[in-house]
Amino acid sequence: HQKFPEVVSSIDGVMHLVWVRELGSNKNVMYSKSFNDGETFSEPIQINQNNNSIVAFIQAGPKIKVRGNELLIIYMDHRSGLTSIYMNRSLNNGISWSEDMLISDQSYLQAYPDMEVDPDGTVHLIYYSYNQNNSFNSVRYSSTESGGIDFMPSTSVGITNESQEPCDCCQPDLEISDNGDIYLAYRNNINDIRDTY
Repeated sequence: HQKFPEVVSSIDGVMHLVWVRELGSNKNVMYSKSFNDGETFSEPIQINQNNNSIVAFIQAGPKIKVRGNELLIIYMDHRSGLTSIYMNRSLNNGISWSEDMLISDQSYLQAYPDMEVDPDGTVHLIYYSYNQNNSFNSVRYSSTESGGIDFMPSTSVGITNESQEPCDCCQPDLEISDNGDIYLAYRNNINDIRDTY
């Protein structure tokens, strides 16, 4: 099974495709590229180096972004026994990829990541964090220095309290405007009514 595809185009016109390949209970993140507008694609390669520990479900597959000459891919992985967010990057147009980098920083389960790159090369990350009993804890935000790959300690964005909780079955969407404003769209559960905010 090939699931949850996402595609981006780099400034040179190359299409970069990422998805999850599922063989039985084994899941891995795959990558391929096309130099001819999607008519043909390169032989797929596996991105994650820790085999068969990928977590992926509806709306929460891997994400791929372009930053200058770099490609960045994030995904969920449970190699530690708890789902966390990892990233790999390529500095040579997808020919080779870095080691798996843990980029989330909470103690328990973390899921539903999204990532964007702003005009100055800062990478912005959002994800949901859960408590030890898998109850919802917070929506976490982190970012890198401009052009860097080391993420700052995450902070809560402050949209979870006794009366509201983002729906933990729906992927949030992070967007960055041309002037650097950060927007987060998510499905919120207020008084058992779930709407988009």
